[in-house]
Amino acid sequence: MSIFLTLVKFELKKIMKRKTAIITLVIMMLVMACMACMDIFLVDETGESGYVMMQNYREQSLHLNGRLIDDTLLREMRESFAGVGTPTDSAASDTMQHDFTNPYRAVYVLTKSIVGAKNVFSVDAKTLYEAREAYIENMWDEYYLTEGEKEYWKDKKAEVVTPFTYEYTYGSTKTIVEVYTCSVLMLLFVAVALAAVFSDEYNKGMDKLIMSTRYGKARTYFAKISAGAIFAFAGALLMALSGAIPTLLIYGAEGMDAAIQLYIENSPFPMTVGEVLIAFFLIYLVAAFLYATLTMFFSQVFKNSIASMGIMIAFMLIEMCLSVPANLRVLAQIFDLLPSNVLAIWSLFDCKLVPWFGGYLTNLQFAPIAYATLTVALVLIGKFIQRRREEV
Repeated sequence: MSIFLTLVKFELKKIMKRKTAIITLVIMMLVMACMACMDIFLVDETGESGYVMMQNYREQSLHLNGRLIDDTLLREMRESFAGVGTPTDSAASDTMQHDFTNPYRAVYVLTKSIVGAKNVFSVDAKTLYEAREAYIENMWDEYYLTEGEKEYWKDKKAEVVTPFTYEYTYGSTKTIVEVYTCSVLMLLFVAVALAAVFSDEYNKGMDKLIMSTRYGKARTYFAKISAGAIFAFAGALLMALSGAIPTLLIYGAEGMDAAIQLYIENSPFPMTVGEVLIAFFLIYLVAAFLYATLTMFFSQVFKNSIASMGIMIAFMLIEMCLSVPANLRVLAQIFDLLPSNVLAIWSLFDCKLVPWFGGYLTNLQFAPIAYATLTVALVLIGKFIQRRREEV
């Protein structure tokens, strides 16, 4: 074991000596930090800074914490926007949606998302929640759910308590949204940092020399894989924290125990904001191992760092730009399980389920299992490829 750990440390030092890997990591961390802090540097027409505005909004919103979103709160929301205009007017609606001087802004956004701008000032609480349930049931048909899946969501419906209880969640939900951006940047970082792990050995003619050493045939391979995975995990963690820490410090970490429906109104998931954040963060870290293994696999197969980096970037573009029609159920579900799709906030609308030993798993539950399984499979396939080359 001590020999293996020595090899891992050696391979890790080789990765860290590549300036491009460290520079890319620092740049990605700065990007995440800047994204978290961007709003506080804005100045409104009165000369008030974004930081002061957000702190005032947070303080005022906290006074509404614990209140039910019922007819009383809906009436107060309508009264708070009196004189601004009508929601059907696009300019007035935009003002209401982004008016961070009004603590009822979040209630307006939630109501508008469910019933639309035309009805936002006339709907009562009973109609509001009925419209939400009708929308979710319509989604079942849009996603081509089976009868078993529909029964699953009918059971879960009772776990979403209505009327919703308002809580200030701006900082915690903003952190969830940032995980998606972080996952895209993380893929770029991993592609740049690890594309040369195996290819450099082949290009420099060192592979045969390494394989002829005492520990070259097995331990060196797993040491490279381990070092790359550790570096990717550490980098992914630092990138995520670079965004999450300033976001939660500036905007607040309140609302972790609030229903996710306060942000994603029509989501069928009976989860709190904190549970969604933990799930996204776990999937993101497991995806880091998958991306690392995939990059090193291509580096080993193609013996070319540019090729492996290019394939990973192409994979990222496909994830971001391609869409699969919902009627192609199996293909659509596989596509929706790709990391950047699972970590997008709109995945919380996705009702498709994965059959699992007589029951069902959601994409959020199945994704880390699938990524871990694929990671192990790639490591074993890579070892098989290496062994075949040794025999030639």
